[in-house]
Amino acid sequence: MTPRSVDPVFVVAALCFVGAAASHVVRGVGAEGGDRLRHVVFVAIDLLAAAGLLVRPRWLWAPFAVLTLQQLHGHGGQAWADWRATGRPAAVDVAVALFMPVVLALLVREARAGSTAEAQPTRGEDQGEPGPGAGEDVGGVDPR
Repeated sequence: MTPRSVDPVFVVAALCFVGAAASHVVRGVGAEGGDRLRHVVFVAIDLLAAAGLLVRPRWLWAPFAVLTLQQLHGHGGQAWADWRATGRPAAVDVAVALFMPVVLALLVREARAGSTAEAQPTRGEDQGEPGPGAGEDVGGVDPR
């Protein structure tokens, strides 16, 4: 796997996931039973997502799409229910419901661009371009 360049957008997104993991740690400390387990699971998921956004393997979009659907169901559903009941959804629910699809779209765009870039060689690579020393007279024959 070729390392990806550092992209500030993905760094910020990764930091958001680290913040979400910290939030789950804090909320998980006082929780009991199944709710505590849910927070522990999301600490792990959030940290894996943060790491994934920094490394960004081309396949990351697929598990991230599953996570996005889960988050839209959970946070998006809660935002919708709160909006219908009180007219004021929690900011975190709205933020997550907007943030996740945007990050997913960026991952898909990057994966597609990478696939295109892999399919087409870059200038000077495998295109028969002359390398260093090209154009030198070799036995009276111009190699171009």
